[in-house]
Amino acid sequence: MNSNSRKSPEAISSPSGTVRPTADQPTRGGKAARPDSAKGPKKALSLDWLIWPVVILADAVMLLNFITAPYYAQYVHGGSHSHVAWVGAAYWVAYAPWVLLTARLGGRFGLRTLSASGAIIIAIASTALAFSNSFTMVLLAMGLLGLGGGAMWPNIEAELSRGRQGTLLRRRLAFFNIMWCAGTALGPLVGGWIYPNVEALATGGANIFVPAFTASIIMSLATAALLFAWRPHIPKATEPGLQIRHDATPCPARLKAFMRMSFLANFLAYIVLGNMRQVYEGLAKFQWENAPQLHAWLLVLLAGASTLMFTFMFIAHRWAYRLKRLLFWQLAMAAGLIIVSMVAEPWMAAAGFLVMGIGTSFVYSGSLFYSVEGKTETDHMAGWHEAFIGLGSVAGILGMGHAPDLAAAIGITDQLWQLRSPYLLAAALVAVGVAVELWIYLTHKPQFDKTSS
Repeated sequence: MNSNSRKSPEAISSPSGTVRPTADQPTRGGKAARPDSAKGPKKALSLDWLIWPVVILADAVMLLNFITAPYYAQYVHGGSHSHVAWVGAAYWVAYAPWVLLTARLGGRFGLRTLSASGAIIIAIASTALAFSNSFTMVLLAMGLLGLGGGAMWPNIEAELSRGRQGTLLRRRLAFFNIMWCAGTALGPLVGGWIYPNVEALATGGANIFVPAFTASIIMSLATAALLFAWRPHIPKATEPGLQIRHDATPCPARLKAFMRMSFLANFLAYIVLGNMRQVYEGLAKFQWENAPQLHAWLLVLLAGASTLMFTFMFIAHRWAYRLKRLLFWQLAMAAGLIIVSMVAEPWMAAAGFLVMGIGTSFVYSGSLFYSVEGKTETDHMAGWHEAFIGLGSVAGILGMGHAPDLAAAIGITDQLWQLRSPYLLAAALVAVGVAVELWIYLTHKPQFDKTSS
C-alpha cells in the first residue's frame, strides 16, 4: 500500500504492522485496483461458498490426470519406468518457476482473473492429453497442465486468505485444505470406476484411457465457470471472531524460522507425494495385474487420511509453532515409505498410504499458514509455498523415478529391489531433512529468547 494512502476504519492490521485490504479497499502492487469481490457485502457473502466446489473439482482434475497420464504412457506408448518419471515431472518442471511469476501477476491483474485463466488452460491441457498420439505429446500436454495449475493455485490461496489473521486464517486455510483433499479423493475415485479392467488392459488400444481424460475436461470447464462466478467474502474489522487469537502473536524471528522449516518440510512432503502419485505406477504394475484401479483406491485412502487430519486442524488451535509435532510427522512419512516399499499385499500397502496421508497434510498446513500469516495480498509468500511443492514434486518424481536405473548401475540385479529403491531413498532424504530443520530451529532460537525477554 502507498505510504500516502490513508487507512480506512475497516482496514485490518496484521501482526507485522501492514494493513490487509478489505473488500472496500483492495490494492494491487501499491495501487488501487479492480476489486475481485462483489460490489455489495450481501452478494459477496452469498457467493463466497463457490470457492469450495472450485477447489474440490480442480484437485480432482489434477489427480485424475496425474494418475492416468503415466499409465497411458506405459500401456499405450510402451513407456518404461523412466518414462513414467518424465511424464510426472513434466507438470512440475513447468509449474515450479511459473508459479512465482503468476503469484505476482495476480496482485496486478486480479487474483480471480489469473485463477480462472489457469482453469481454462487446464481444460485445454486435458483435451490435449486425450488426443495425444505419442509420448512427446503426452509430455507437452503435462507441461501445459503445469502452466494452468501454476496460474490457479497461488492466486486462489491469496484471495481466500485476504482479511484474515490468526485463528480466523487457520480455520479458513484448514477448510480449504479439507476441500482440496476431498478433490484428491474424488479424482482417484472417478478413475477407479472408469479405468479399464484387466481384460481391457491386456487388449490395449489408444482409447482405453479416453473416458478418464474426458471426465477431466468436463470438471476443468466447470472449475473455470465457478471461478468466474466466485465473489470472495472479506471480513470487516467489526465482524465477530476476526480478532480472536488462541495464542500470542509470534515474534518475527519465530515466524521466519518456522516458515523456513516448513518450506523444507513441504519440499520433502511432496517428494513423498510425488512418489506415491506419479512413480508408484512402476512398482504397482510389477506387483498387481489391476494396478491402475488398486493404485487409485490407495490414493483415495491417502486423501481420506489427509482430510481427517485437516478436519482435526480446523478444530484445534494450538498446532502452529510446535517443533516436535512438525518433526514427528515427517518421520512418520519416512516410516510410511518404508512400509509401502517392503510389502506386496494391497491391504498392507494401505497402512503406509494412511500414515503418509496424515503426515503430509500436517506439513502442508504449516507451510501454507506461515506463508500468508501477517502478510498482505501483495507481499504474501504463497507463490514460494507452491514453488517448494513443485520443486519437491520434481525431485520426487524425476529423481526418485530414475532410482531403479541407478540401483541397476551399482549392481543391484533384483528387479523388485530396483523398484523399491525410490521409496527407500526418499525415506533417507526425509531423515536428513529433519536434521536440517532442527539445525534451523537451533540457529534461530537465541533470537526467540531475546525477543521474549
